[in-house]
This record gives sequence, structure tokens and C-alpha cells, in this order.
Amino acid sequence: MISQPSITWQRVYDGPLHYDESFSSVCNTDDGNFFVAGYIELAQANGFYVLKLNPYGDTLWTRIIGGRNLSQGVYSVVPVNDGGCVFTGANDTAFTIKLDANGNIVWYKPYPVSGSFQYADLYDLVKTSDGGYIACGKIFGQVACIYKIDSFGN
Repeated sequence: MISQPSITWQRVYDGPLHYDESFSSVCNTDDGNFFVAGYIELAQANGFYVLKLNPYGDTLWTRIIGGRNLSQGVYSVVPVNDGGCVFTGANDTAFTIKLDANGNIVWYKPYPVSGSFQYADLYDLVKTSDGGYIACGKIFGQVACIYKIDSFGN
């Protein structure tokens, strides 16, 4: 007999506008909560969708961040020591963004690409021992890229 896996809890999250949403990254915060982030399709533009959940899956807050400058989804999220998180993802240009523990934008940093390349996607982000981050991805789907940034996104 095959045993079924045990699930502690399970939730379905539908965005406030009931559009197309998906999650692609999750991280655990120092206080035991979780940041979950991904993509949301909006009527006027696309954006990214962020939830902060408690250990039982209950929603503490949600944010939809979108518009012309942040028009795609998030691929990676890492927690920071102040209870916030840093995200990176796909856009017309590579970017990182930091949210505080309440979901407010602390900083947003675009990293324009040069030459004939038109856009960049950053798929992974990790904290480094010096307090900064390393992000990696691709430029225009053809060239690999790596960004080393400090704790302020520079």
C-alpha cells in the first residue's frame, strides 16, 4: 500500500481583482513568517504579487506592484535582517526591489542593459557574506548575466 504525503496546511489564494496569478518564489523570514511572490495579470499592465503569510498560511498582507516600471513577475525573493525582503525578476530591464516588513517599497533599482540588448531577466538572488546580494539571469534570452549589488541595491 502506498501512503499519502502528510500536508500540514493548504490554501488557495485569489488576487483581489480575480485575474491570473502565479507564485514562483517563497522565503522564510526570521520571525517564522513567509514572503510569497510571483506574477499577476492586471487589466492595464502586469505586475508582481506579494503576500506575507504567517506559519499557518493566513495572509498578513498582500501587495500588487506594477505599472510601467515593474511590468512583469518576480522570480526570486530573500529575507533581510530588518523583517523585509528583496526581490528580483523579469522586466524590460533587470531590477531588484526591497520591501519593508509591512510591504512598503524601501528602494527600487533598475539595471539598464547596454548595446543592442533590449531587456534582462534575473532568475535567482542570494545574500552574500558582506550584506549584499548576487543576482543572475540572462539578457535578451541569449547572454548570461551576473550582478553583485550592495545592501542598498547599488
